[in-house]
Parts: sequence; C-alpha cells; structure tokens
Amino acid sequence: MKKKSIVLLGTIIIFLLAIPIAVPNFADAFYPFRCGTKLVRVGDTKTEILNKCGSPTMQNTGRMGTGGADVWVYNQGSSKTMKILRFTGPKLTSIESSSTYGYSGS
Repeated sequence: MKKKSIVLLGTIIIFLLAIPIAVPNFADAFYPFRCGTKLVRVGDTKTEILNKCGSPTMQNTGRMGTGGADVWVYNQGSSKTMKILRFTGPKLTSIESSSTYGYSGS
C-alpha cells in the first residue's frame, strides 16, 4: 500500500514538472513583462499600458483571427522576443512571447 502511494506521488510530480515543457507559452500568460522600469501585468488596462510602454508596434482590434479580442504587439528590440498582449474590453487578459525576436531601428 505504501509503495503505491509513493509511485502515485512520483507520477503526479513528474506530470506537474512536464506541464511547462509541453506548453511553453502557458507561463507567459500570467507573468509580467518589463517596459523600461515598469511592469505590465494581466489585469492592467489599456490606458495603464500605454502610459508604461507607449503605443504598440502593431495593433489588431477585434478582427477575425483574434477571436474578437484586441491584440497589441510590442517590439522590444533584437535581443528580446516580441510580446503579444490580448485584451478583453479594456483589461489585459494574457501576455505571450512571440516565437520571433524583435528588430532594431524604426
């Protein structure tokens, strides 16, 4: 009986450790990103983010392909991946890292 409990506990731990590997952008949805010295977090409003980061590099407002959500993309330079922000109404609902790095210049 004790051996089964240890095996079950080990299986659960391995499963929990595998989640971030299987879904790499899962963690990004809940963690803030930095605009200069300011943090952008899920729950921030569009106005707060504009004050912290300025205008987004790209913006897609509630069109097909976004599920009706507003999507903003911030280019943070060639050494960092671009950040994709999704909004429901005025509130930020998720933050994702793009699979591509940003670019330098204008």
